[in-house]
Amino acid sequence: MRSSGSISELMIPVSGYPKVKEDDSLSSAIARLRQYYSEDREHRSMLVTGETEDATERIVGILRINDIMSALKHLTRSYDSDEVSRMAHSLGDYGTRMRQDKEVDLRRGFEWKVKEVMPQKPHRVDIDQSPAETLQIMLLNNVDVLAVCQNGQIVGIIRAVDLLEYISQAWTRASDDRHQNSLTFDEQPPE
Repeated sequence: MRSSGSISELMIPVSGYPKVKEDDSLSSAIARLRQYYSEDREHRSMLVTGETEDATERIVGILRINDIMSALKHLTRSYDSDEVSRMAHSLGDYGTRMRQDKEVDLRRGFEWKVKEVMPQKPHRVDIDQSPAETLQIMLLNNVDVLAVCQNGQIVGIIRAVDLLEYISQAWTRASDDRHQNSLTFDEQPPE
C-alpha cells in the first residue's frame, strides 16, 4: 500500500506514459493508445510532445480519449447511425451520398494533427501537493487527469484512478469516525 503524503508517490512518471508528437495525425495517436491497451497498460490519455528550437523534446499537453471523441463527434454532424440510416432511406440517392459524406468526414478527422484536437493547456498540480488537494483540483475542473509538475516541468501524470486508494481510505476513516461518534452517543446511559 502506498502512502498518501504527496502525489509523487501516486503519479505515473513521464517515462511510463504513452507519448505522441503534436504534429502527428489523430490516427497515429489512436494507434499509439491501442498499442498501449494491447500491452495491458490501460491509459486513457497520452502526453503530447513538441520540439524546442534546440530540437529537444518538451511536453506541451495531454490528449485524452474524450478529446478525440469530441473532435470526431463534430465531424459526424451529431447524427447517430439510426438517424443517418432513417434519413438515408427516406432520401434515396441523396441519403446514400449523405451516409458516404459522413464516412468521408470521419476519415478527414483522422488526418487532423494532434495539436488541433488537444486542449491548449493541461490542468496541472505540483508534485508536493497532497492527494486531497489533487482530488479537489480534479473535481473543480471536471477532469480525470492532471500533469504533475516540479520546478515548472511536467514530470508525471496523476489520474483519478490513481487516487482511488486514497479516496477509499478517506471514506473508511470518515465512516469509522461517524460510527465511533454514534457508538459513543448510543453507549451513554439514558437520563
